[in-house]
Amino acid sequence: MNFIKSVQAILNLPEEQRHREYLRLFSRQGLRFNVMLNGKPENEWQENYEDSKFEPRINLVERLPCFVVVEFDEPEGEGMKPSEALEETEKLVKKKGWSYLKSSHKGKSDYLWLEFSSPVSDNEAERFLKWICPKNARIDTNFSSSVRVFPVLFATHRKHSANREVVLYVREGKKINFSKLKIPKNISLSGEAKTEDKGGYRYKTFEKTEKSIPEELLNILKNPNLFSDITEAEFDKKIVGETESRKVIFLCSQGRLVDNCQIASYNLLVNDEAGVGKDYVVNAVLEIIPKEIYIHKTRISPNVFTYWHNPKYEPEWTWNGKVFYPEDISENVLNSDVFKVMCSKGSSATITINQMAIEIDIKGKPVMITTTATATPNPELTRRFVILNLDSSIDQTKAIMKRHSEFKKKGIVPEYNPRYAEAMKYLQQVKVKIPFADLIDNYFPSTNVIMRTHYPRFLDFICASAGFFQYQRKKDSEGFVIAEGQDYDIARDCFLKLCSNKYMISLTINQKKILSVFESCSKLKGSVSKLHSIMPFVSDRALQTNLGILAKYGILGTSTGKDTWNRDVEEYSLAESYKPNEQVDIPNYETICRNTSIPTTPTLPSIPSIPSIPLTSIPNLKNENPLGSEGSEGSEVGFGGQETLAEVPEVCCKCGSEEATLTQDNVCFYCLKCGEREFVK
Repeated sequence: MNFIKSVQAILNLPEEQRHREYLRLFSRQGLRFNVMLNGKPENEWQENYEDSKFEPRINLVERLPCFVVVEFDEPEGEGMKPSEALEETEKLVKKKGWSYLKSSHKGKSDYLWLEFSSPVSDNEAERFLKWICPKNARIDTNFSSSVRVFPVLFATHRKHSANREVVLYVREGKKINFSKLKIPKNISLSGEAKTEDKGGYRYKTFEKTEKSIPEELLNILKNPNLFSDITEAEFDKKIVGETESRKVIFLCSQGRLVDNCQIASYNLLVNDEAGVGKDYVVNAVLEIIPKEIYIHKTRISPNVFTYWHNPKYEPEWTWNGKVFYPEDISENVLNSDVFKVMCSKGSSATITINQMAIEIDIKGKPVMITTTATATPNPELTRRFVILNLDSSIDQTKAIMKRHSEFKKKGIVPEYNPRYAEAMKYLQQVKVKIPFADLIDNYFPSTNVIMRTHYPRFLDFICASAGFFQYQRKKDSEGFVIAEGQDYDIARDCFLKLCSNKYMISLTINQKKILSVFESCSKLKGSVSKLHSIMPFVSDRALQTNLGILAKYGILGTSTGKDTWNRDVEEYSLAESYKPNEQVDIPNYETICRNTSIPTTPTLPSIPSIPSIPLTSIPNLKNENPLGSEGSEGSEVGFGGQETLAEVPEVCCKCGSEEATLTQDNVCFYCLKCGEREFVK
């Protein structure tokens, strides 16, 4: 439907026919409708408008997903008047060449009706209204919702019931392409949203303000040691040891900030024996993040996401940007279909209520971090979760006991510095580029198909660090945050904790125990019943499941043997390709750059050269080689482990940009525009 052209055609009809003809645009589309006089609804919403239900008093109808209405309210303090805000918005709409119509009911603000090229959800419509709102203006966001009021052209106004909503002006142009606007998902940070109760009616507005970060919080976000200050010094207040585990949990939680990540990269399953302290450690890490995005439940059912935050009643809700921690999850939940789908993407579900099939949409996807002692995730789920084991050693137990004694003796109740959580509220969802990504893949094994999931996860770990350090990272011309060497090394430390074997496959605590038995006796071979006699720490059924999983991973091999009754049985042993002492080795960022050679690229005569830039002019660059090479005094360091480099590369060989710069750790050059690392003079 072309809304603007349809309204233009209706304007050619006699005035008394326009109201009904306009509502025909909404007929038989399953939309709700109502009558509201002087701001009060006359009855409950009626369902499924069609022309046969028309009556002249109908002045509310559910929003069609292809358009939205712009209206402004009076600001609470000094700010832009509604008429001024509408005028400025109309100028922007004209400048963009968008089609629109303008209507009036003689209130404080006229309406602008804007049409989109494809349907937009309630959440997208609200983000659009917040985006288009001028600074210091207050916009009505009710019109973004399909479950709130939406005006009807040519009908009496819902509040000013003596006046009709009449068309003042119609302008044909382009329909709005929402995706091309690239509106950030956390546009709400640019102002203040409010919900007021006016006569039992919830009225929602958004006032865009110049929201600046307090200097104290900005200094926290610009601290280059922020990650280690939180994961080491701050977490030491409540957690004994487990330094690597803290980093993994915290980094995964910051994955909420990455907009262009794989959907399941930050899902984390903390698996260890009962009593190790899994839930304590996870909760102690996550309680430092802002409460607005942290959701903690001690028990959930397999189908909880089917009913929870139903978009019919919470149309603005989305799981995006949230961290969800269901504690000590059971095996039937962990391996349930609804939970598995939710772990990998937002979904829709069909449920039965009063013998009727009801469709429910689940909006968004949170970072999911959970714990379990008994559940055995199947291989399908390990592609959606990475598994973290804690330290269950005797030394760790002694250290925990000692810490408890010290705190009880001194009456200490540890608390985190609340300024960290306050500062993290200003972190926004961003898109990240890794300019050195093509240097990494050769260092990862490719023998197991699970690397198709694990390798993108490693790249997303780099992105999570860059998102966390967004106030310290450069952005390119497209608005992407540029990851640096520090982000790689943080991701590397976390991945080494998660993936201890050469296949980089994270194993549950029971799988590690089973593997350790095979490693201690490399010639061990036997059926499930035989192996269970020397592996009594799991049931025979659980042993069979885990042996099968290890075989699918390629860590164990299988063959056919005979039992005491000469029947065929499946026997397990270490795979021939598996070497017990062979560990995973991911080089650090410095080593990757040292091992990289940049091919000589012919000079492009069509691109003029620019004067060379001495390295000493780049801020924070010291006259020493960060790669550890021994150069003469005042020598300069370049990309790829060269000891000296006379000049900074000048022109990107891919896009011709002159924006060649160094990463913050002064190891690599890259193009700020496209991320390329090859340059010509």
